[in-house]
Amino acid sequence: MAMKPDPLNSGQPQVVRYRRVKPQAPPHRYRRIAENLPPKRSKIGDRGRLKAPDGFVLKFVIMDEILRPQDSNKQKYFCLQRLRFDHGSEEYRLGYYIIGKKGARKDKWVWGQFCPLLPQEDLEWLVSEARRRKWLGLC
Repeated sequence: MAMKPDPLNSGQPQVVRYRRVKPQAPPHRYRRIAENLPPKRSKIGDRGRLKAPDGFVLKFVIMDEILRPQDSNKQKYFCLQRLRFDHGSEEYRLGYYIIGKKGARKDKWVWGQFCPLLPQEDLEWLVSEARRRKWLGLC
């Protein structure tokens, strides 16, 4: 805060407040990387595992998957996967891949660790593609 004389208020000091301005992100910050993205390979047939908080482990195989790049961010692929667990049940997993930013995963496709937020058009496309493939339960 700075003090300066106020000409309209008979010389009484006026309080001037300065706002800190946050730097703006460049408008097309993804454009540079979007041109040089590594190819996104299919994960069909890959094995995975889920570990519950109590330590119980579920193993699965990716039977099929549907991939779609996000319209507004080419560094993100939405993914709907059909999984078959070792005990025989079949389930679906919605997730996303992004380009890694740090360490050994930098500039590589990495499974997103948070709940996916996706535009309505992308979700509608994923569901319609699952219906077209006649995935059981989504027909």
